Amino acid sequence: MTELDDGIFVLGNGKIEATIQGGHILSLLDVELQRELIPPGKAGHRFILYDDQPLYWDAWDVEIYHLETPQELGQGKTTIADRGPLRVGLMVEHKISEQSWIKTMITLDAYVPDGSTGGFKSPLNYLQFECEVEWHENRRFLKVEFPIDIYSDTVPSIINPVNGVGFIRITVRHCKASNSL
Repeated sequence: MTELDDGIFVLGNGKIEATIQGGHILSLLDVELQRELIPPGKAGHRFILYDDQPLYWDAWDVEIYHLETPQELGQGKTTIADRGPLRVGLMVEHKISEQSWIKTMITLDAYVPDGSTGGFKSPLNYLQFECEVEWHENRRFLKVEFPIDIYSDTVPSIINPVNGVGFIRITVRHCKASNSL
């Protein structure tokens, strides 16, 4: 991990390299392909707060007009949380309101080529985001956006709801993937 000017951090492991400022992913580079995955002028890991005014059921009936009231949380307070030889990590803290907040641990594992792990599981070659949320909002909800410049037929996503872990496969038809997760 390298810290540049103004709280900009670069996390890299020889496979991927991420440039992060205030929790926002400014750049995500596939090192082997020398390919930037974040579209120009965009940033990943942006929290957007929306009003939730459903017609029928609270928290379940999200109407299209919620898109008219986005509030970006902006950049969070970022500190180095882990600077070990096998993992680097940043802690990002966002204040949502006087009562609500979100803390996100962004980590990247070291890359170990296949066959040289000494019997250990191969490390993960992607950024990991682990969030802790204190939520006391009423008729509001939060999305996190990761615009990416990748063409794909499917997008596998792992979710972790309150009562377990789930897996979603999204089918993308005739469009460039740019998803809010």
